[in-house]
Amino acid sequence: MKKTVGMVVFFLLIILDIFPTNFKFYSNSFSGYSGYAAANYLGTKETVNPQKESDSFMRHIIDTTHAHITRRLQKMSKQENYLLWQALKEYDYQEGEVYVVAITPQGAIEILNLLVVIINNGDSLNWYGGFYVSLDANVTK
Repeated sequence: MKKTVGMVVFFLLIILDIFPTNFKFYSNSFSGYSGYAAANYLGTKETVNPQKESDSFMRHIIDTTHAHITRRLQKMSKQENYLLWQALKEYDYQEGEVYVVAITPQGAIEILNLLVVIINNGDSLNWYGGFYVSLDANVTK
């Protein structure tokens, strides 16, 4: 019980920190990709289990921001992938580190939220709990 309460408080602090003040704008004139993204370090996979925590993460974002989930991530677009890596480049990331990332391509009405674990010496990652929340206050559950 104490661990669950601790994780909820921990995610609350992360979410309050990431929405929306830490968003940075990124663009690539060659590919035409542009949008906003933010990443926050959570810890290592020894201290944070992203697979286990992804549902708690999703529920906590909804509860604390009153956001509405519009859909779950099935496959990341190239633009989302570009924005994800741009946000992670703000850190000197290492294998096994866990980050919470929020992404919104320019002009989108949704924010993609996910937990990622850096793998393969920083050359790739695994993502967990990918879901979109609406930026439109008129969307209902």
